[in-house]
Amino acid sequence: MIKKKDPYLALLDFYYEKFPETMSLDEAYDFFHREGYISTEEREIIKGFGSERQKKDPEVERSAEKKRLTYLTMFRRAGDTTELQTFRNVPRIINPEHYFHRLEYIELIEARKSSRLAFITSILAIIISLGSLYIAWSSFQKPTVILDSQIQEIVSAIEELQNDVHGK
Repeated sequence: MIKKKDPYLALLDFYYEKFPETMSLDEAYDFFHREGYISTEEREIIKGFGSERQKKDPEVERSAEKKRLTYLTMFRRAGDTTELQTFRNVPRIINPEHYFHRLEYIELIEARKSSRLAFITSILAIIISLGSLYIAWSSFQKPTVILDSQIQEIVSAIEELQNDVHGK
């Protein structure tokens, strides 16, 4: 099952797809219905077209009213609007508070990505260091053999350096 995005964030993302245009509440409710966040009954009640049967169901009515108030507070009227427009069709823009909530959410997502990358990088560094420790330990466990020819080569190199330093 695919996890749905939080409806609040989904609406903000939908608004920013249209930005800088305004959005009416009807558009918001239609978006929520299209994305499956509200049922057809809830949408009809919110828009005021619900049947008497739907309006008498207290659970649907309560859910619809809660969602209507949540979406209503997210936006404010855009500029001058005429009183002839119905309340739901008044052009609205996002409240600054919700704009900053969205920015904080985007920062949180980016921080989570960075944290995940840092975690993976640290695990990789630990694996590499453990590998180098194993190599060092395994070479320490084997006896080191120095041949006489190697000793002679080292001694002759030291003697040449001493002669160069003393000027001989």
